[in-house]
Amino acid sequence: MHQKTRAFLDKTKERFSRWSGLDLALGLWQELKLPKRSLITSEYERYQANLALAKTLAKQPFVEVLASWGIKTSADLQAYQRQKWLAVICGLLIFLLGLTGLLQAVKDVSLTSAIIILADLSVMGLGLVLGLTSVWRLNCLRQQRFVPFGRWLKNPFKIRLGSRL
Repeated sequence: MHQKTRAFLDKTKERFSRWSGLDLALGLWQELKLPKRSLITSEYERYQANLALAKTLAKQPFVEVLASWGIKTSADLQAYQRQKWLAVICGLLIFLLGLTGLLQAVKDVSLTSAIIILADLSVMGLGLVLGLTSVWRLNCLRQQRFVPFGRWLKNPFKIRLGSRL
């Protein structure tokens, strides 16, 4: 533990020695073992790996992209499209459910309504992500070409068949 942090914790412990929960918190703080790599570093490496995978998929023939999505036959393709359209509808319904709850919670100003508003915003975000990712996959299938999600999100529905990454 860092020396300044240790001094601060000792001073705080002396001030609030009556509070036994502080001893428990100090013990937990000392026993906490953080990973050698930070969470941000590992997520950044994962992001870089996903970018490399997207570039690889964009260069592959579309049949291989379909195979990586688990689509092997035309029957699989039709079932996959139906599944994605269902996901778009479900995403829209989830988004509307969150929006309805948000509009109900905005009427009242209290701590409870603030918590409900946060929950409704997260539900709306879930519906939005589900719907957008499904529409992206359907758009890739319509174009018969893989376009990375980030690039598609910048300009959805306007990417032409002839353009390359």
